[in-house]
Amino acid sequence: MDRLLFSNLLRLDSILRRLFFLVLTALILPLSGFAQASPSASLTVSANVVPALSIAEDGTLNFGTAYPGYPVAAVNPKTASSIPLFTIEGEPSKSISLTLPASGSLSLNSTSITFSPIVIGGQTDDLGSSNSLSPGTITEDLSPTNGDYFLWLGGHVNNDNPLPNLSSGVYTGTYTVQVDY
Repeated sequence: MDRLLFSNLLRLDSILRRLFFLVLTALILPLSGFAQASPSASLTVSANVVPALSIAEDGTLNFGTAYPGYPVAAVNPKTASSIPLFTIEGEPSKSISLTLPASGSLSLNSTSITFSPIVIGGQTDDLGSSNSLSPGTITEDLSPTNGDYFLWLGGHVNNDNPLPNLSSGVYTGTYTVQVDY
């Protein structure tokens, strides 16, 4: 009899556990339907990626032969037959910031002479329709048609004053133009 009673108690325990789980589930499930949905909203996110700016040079600025004690001829970009050209390409109609150094130097060994640039710029590859640009950081607009901007470089050495007694040889230097959007 004890065995029968023990067996019935185990069944009753199992039935009560199942019943408890069913009652608990029956009470919890309807409550989850009463939960309020969280409000939400969406917006559009975008980014306009424009072409990277590029700048390329074509040519070199050559002042020709100079003689100590004599002025060096200036190279005028509007009238010279062969002048260097910088071509800038980017997003059409965008404004760009150009940094044009006010001077540079030409060196041979430890001796240097001053170079003063003359820069002409415009949206078309046409010197006649281009304008003189001042040294420093300036703002210009790229062509609305193709995103181009052109810079021509001329200049003079020692402001057309006679060169002092210098060692003979080829004096060289660089002129770096920086461009940013």
